[in-house]
Amino acid sequence: MHLVVYPPSTRTTKASRGHNQSTRIRKVGLGVFEFRTSMSGNGLSYFGDRCIILRKTREIAQSRSVSARSGLGNVYTLVTYRFANSDAKVRKKVQRLIRSSLCVRLRPGALLFPYLRARDGRRLITSAEKERLHLSGSLSRRLSSLDAEIHRWGRLEPRGEKDRVLIGKAVAKAISAELSSIHSKIVSLQSIIQSHDTMSRRLWDRHGELNKEYKHLKLRLKVLERIWHLDMNRPLMRIYNALLKARRELVNRETQLMIRGDRSVSIGPI
Repeated sequence: MHLVVYPPSTRTTKASRGHNQSTRIRKVGLGVFEFRTSMSGNGLSYFGDRCIILRKTREIAQSRSVSARSGLGNVYTLVTYRFANSDAKVRKKVQRLIRSSLCVRLRPGALLFPYLRARDGRRLITSAEKERLHLSGSLSRRLSSLDAEIHRWGRLEPRGEKDRVLIGKAVAKAISAELSSIHSKIVSLQSIIQSHDTMSRRLWDRHGELNKEYKHLKLRLKVLERIWHLDMNRPLMRIYNALLKARRELVNRETQLMIRGDRSVSIGPI
């Protein structure tokens, strides 16, 4: 599914300047395009039916009046990034930044944030949450410091009902993928615990890493839940229960090994 943005961004990094301004369609990321002329039917035929069109809006509805039919806020900020060259260390830094940002990853290099006016931001996001989460501006600056080419568009809304439905499905799919990913990691840890006769500190460390990842995800999704009117209680509880089960299995295995007199047991946090 392509993302099409109209009109062009007003804020770009130095790396993104110098392009031919007469170009009608400009690729700014993997599957993300910027329209620079009127969005006529002929121009849009370039993308076919598989595209989500986001356009600049002047009017922003109150968060309280968001349509229950869509289940999502109507206005977004889109950030795209790409690197000319990047190594594993940079990619790991980017991954950590995105995990602590108030966004969903629609596709590689394309992040969707809620767009909030200052008064809505004060009402929907606490000061403590703001300290722990990157918004679109702070994330863009951090990525730019890593030599990424950044494009950022604010005050974007879906062009029509079809785009509104598609963006809703894309957000749901992205969140579902994140939830499934961390749940699979926890299930994998449980399998390792059950199949090992000895205990290692690394198993506790791995549980701690997953617990930290869960807390970041929960923080981000609970704020998005407030803004986009999502329901995250059940999927987050599923992950919490899986973490709790893995911790119990670690404690039980350590207890069993201690009873057997295994002196190699590394006691984890109780």
